Amino acid sequence: MPSSKTEFAKGEKFDFPQGRTGFETPAYGGPCPPSGTHRYLIKIYALDAELDLTEGSSVTDLQKAMDGHIITESTLMGKYSRN
Repeated sequence: MPSSKTEFAKGEKFDFPQGRTGFETPAYGGPCPPSGTHRYLIKIYALDAELDLTEGSSVTDLQKAMDGHIITESTLMGKYSRN
């Protein structure tokens, strides 16, 4: 996201390239544990440059592009249970 972006409105469409997920698609699939409670870790990075990545880039592509540009990072942990 560009540094000028400070918030997202409900229902706002994202106009940023999305990388390939564990579902092998460039779209978010959401959590879907078979049973019980599962932890999900989301890594958040602050970068000093906007990355030039294309739709469907791999995690390796992202890591290479971020190399040398990470100002700080954090991890958000959430839990999800299926009823």
